[in-house]
Amino acid sequence: MIKLLTVHGVPTMFIAMLDDPEFNIFDLSSLRTGIMAGAPCADELMQRDMSEMHLKQITIAYGMTETGPVSFQTSIDDSIEHRVQSVGKVLPHIEIKIVDKEKRIVPRGVTGELLTRGYCVMPGYWDDQEKTDAVITPNGFFVDPGI
Repeated sequence: MIKLLTVHGVPTMFIAMLDDPEFNIFDLSSLRTGIMAGAPCADELMQRDMSEMHLKQITIAYGMTETGPVSFQTSIDDSIEHRVQSVGKVLPHIEIKIVDKEKRIVPRGVTGELLTRGYCVMPGYWDDQEKTDAVITPNGFFVDPGI
């Protein structure tokens, strides 16, 4: 028998697993942790994951394919409320800054654009230096091209 210890996915995947008509035939007792990312997680879903899937140590993460893919993550020590209302803290050895349209760092609480730098940032797009230059600043920060 294979014992699963962890499961990763987006909230819709967790909902699909929990709502599967055959959910109860699977032994998930070995599950203990996981990562949910890609969209906000409702408190009710977090509660169900922890109780019905045994994911007491599940965390929430944020990142992009180009940034490793995780650059922020909550902790298993965070309250459930904090986990569902946050993407956690920036991971070690990663730098972030939030800037305005003129690329100046904004004060805490002010909306801006997220830039990420560190080991997690991709070296570039395959065979596309022009696109790479458009998203990675000369000092190594990744700028989301979708913004």
